[in-house]
Amino acid sequence: MIVSGVVHSTFKSACMELNLLNDDNEWNAALTEAFTWALGSNLQNMYCIMLMFLEITNSVDLWERHWKSLTDDLLYQLRVQIRDNALILEDSELQILGLVEIECILKKNGRSLKQFSLMSILTYQAMDMMANRLIREELAYNCELELDLFNCLYSELNHDQLKVYATIMDVLTSNSGGLFFVYGSDGIGRHTYGGP
Repeated sequence: MIVSGVVHSTFKSACMELNLLNDDNEWNAALTEAFTWALGSNLQNMYCIMLMFLEITNSVDLWERHWKSLTDDLLYQLRVQIRDNALILEDSELQILGLVEIECILKKNGRSLKQFSLMSILTYQAMDMMANRLIREELAYNCELELDLFNCLYSELNHDQLKVYATIMDVLTSNSGGLFFVYGSDGIGRHTYGGP
């Protein structure tokens, strides 16, 4: 469709050019105001709610206007996850990470960026980043807390448990492999993580 000498690929963009659709000023104002008191992760959820339940005229424009506030705490979160306070990301990398986060939120709600014209911004590289995000989350444990927990549990091992621990550690350090079956009847004082 041609409007004012410009070829528009979609009927929606032609209608926007003719001002036949509402603009997103209300949603822009809402995100701008929320940025004064909310974290980027909160704004990501808000943006996803807008996408899923409100009539957004131009989701790409809304993203481009607010991506910096939507990704405000992502660099900090990533630095904590990979334990590298010197990590620096380019704006384009931060945008991709932000869209990956948005996609994860949408996926939890049975939706996708594909439904909102935002997927074209993502690349295969970004999708690989999404998979790596799951690995980062699994590795995002507090080393000091884990060491304290280990020391506490290790100090409570009895003689037989120490022998089993030493055997398993020897196999691990020598990289020789092995299969171990540890059996104990109920009530022998086994420890579990996070139990009451």
